[in-house]
Amino acid sequence: MVDQYKGLILEAIGQHWLVPTGVSPSLACQLMITVGEQGNVDTVQLIKSSGNVLLDQSAIAAVYKASPLPLPSDKDAAAVFKQLRLTLKPEQILES
Repeated sequence: MVDQYKGLILEAIGQHWLVPTGVSPSLACQLMITVGEQGNVDTVQLIKSSGNVLLDQSAIAAVYKASPLPLPSDKDAAAVFKQLRLTLKPEQILES
């Protein structure tokens, strides 16, 4: 179930991610996302930069725009997503 909801969360973020033009699709940034009970994004912290400031900023903005994130209705299952580490890559978004 964790992988299923991670996929849904990545899909939601991807719908809001405006990848800057000219950015290599193979770049990736890693984010730590703190999520509230209703799926609201509380904080987004850059853990590992892609090396491109514009890409990092656009990824962070996409996470906030995707709020509230899809979470399981079961509270125990949703607790797994309270702190979520995600790696975002433009190639994942551009392929879908």
